[in-house]
Amino acid sequence: MEHRMEMTWLLDFYGPMLSLRQRELMTMVCDEDMSLSEIALQEGVTRQAVHDAVSKAQLKLNRAEADLGLVKRYLALRRAAVECLYHLRRVTPEPDSKEAYEAAIAKLIEIQHIEGV
Repeated sequence: MEHRMEMTWLLDFYGPMLSLRQRELMTMVCDEDMSLSEIALQEGVTRQAVHDAVSKAQLKLNRAEADLGLVKRYLALRRAAVECLYHLRRVTPEPDSKEAYEAAIAKLIEIQHIEGV
């Protein structure tokens, strides 16, 4: 996954674990697509100060994901659900739909395993 997209997911899931200042800076980087230099100019600080603060925030987000794995789990569930919908759309009341039906059931079982159900 592209780094900025990964950071956006991590910020969405774990942003409340950051300080307000870290969240603001990460929002500028991830959501507003601002460069460190642009942020430094806007905030009246050095680029290095922004870099250090963003690096610490990213480290905190990565540690949270390593400990909790919520983003990885969510994305896996999402992929499985999409695949399941794909297979379900192939199902018809005809006998030849058994293969698609079984594939959809298999994906639902996969979702249950991911969820620990």
